Amino acid sequence: MLNEKAEESVLGYKPVSTYVMLARFEGTSHNLSIIQVDAPTADSIEEEIISLYKDLDEYIQDIPRKDILMLIGDWNAKVESINDGWEAIMGKYGYGKRNDRGEVLWLCWQAGWPAAVQPTLNGVTAG
Repeated sequence: MLNEKAEESVLGYKPVSTYVMLARFEGTSHNLSIIQVDAPTADSIEEEIISLYKDLDEYIQDIPRKDILMLIGDWNAKVESINDGWEAIMGKYGYGKRNDRGEVLWLCWQAGWPAAVQPTLNGVTAG
């Protein structure tokens, strides 16, 4: 699924759970670590969601500090469109009113998660 150059740059990948996959790529000046998340749906039990965030925190701590980290995926969260003070994190495109999952994401970023939110609409990146 990758072109030859991208395939040669793969340092490793690991599907770590039903919801998370890690991948690491060799870069020119820095390596790139990607954590792809497909969060549980709203129908999931709260313990499952809490476990996901605890596991993510551990995965993030294991990423080499010199790597560029991309934390991407479907969080099943709304972060709302008001971004005052958070412009560098979420850009100018949010959706709806922040829900409980969106609040959890905000708390994680306040705690130091090096992530960026770029919401998508109909599969097209906003921004």
